[in-house]
Amino acid sequence: IDKQSIATALGYGLRTPTYQIPTPGNAVFDPSIPKRTYDLAKAKQMMSDAGVAAGFETRLIVSPGTNSDYVLAVQAALSAINIKATIENPQGSKFAEYQTKGWTNGLLVAGMGEWPNYNADWGYWFARNSNWWPSVQKTDELVALMQTSSDSLKPDVSLMRKPIKYIY
Repeated sequence: IDKQSIATALGYGLRTPTYQIPTPGNAVFDPSIPKRTYDLAKAKQMMSDAGVAAGFETRLIVSPGTNSDYVLAVQAALSAINIKATIENPQGSKFAEYQTKGWTNGLLVAGMGEWPNYNADWGYWFARNSNWWPSVQKTDELVALMQTSSDSLKPDVSLMRKPIKYIY
């Protein structure tokens, strides 16, 4: 997805794309993680390598209140690599059900707040026992990295960055 073009076209000069979960203003943001910039040829090659060059169908399940222009831009970008994404705009209660009970065959499109101490984010959004996003796979290694960070007596940026590096 060409995040830079989307931010430029729709953000009126006020938006910048993010390439990792923490935003650049957060202490946990890791400038050593390389940006995954737009490369259509590489994306097509990855689809081919995965055995799905012909594409597949999925859903973009959109949080109420989300700017539809961004969602349409993501849908168009996915179609460039033969992914047919149907946009689903559920009512708030149905979206909350997806967030807390899970979903299949789709991507949840929603904003995410963050705290200065990223251990709060790990526990709130990503822990296995969290009420949020049960459909997101949380590997044993990721859970161990989050737990080690959370167990630290004082917030430790180097420990909080380890789950981010693992994800990327």
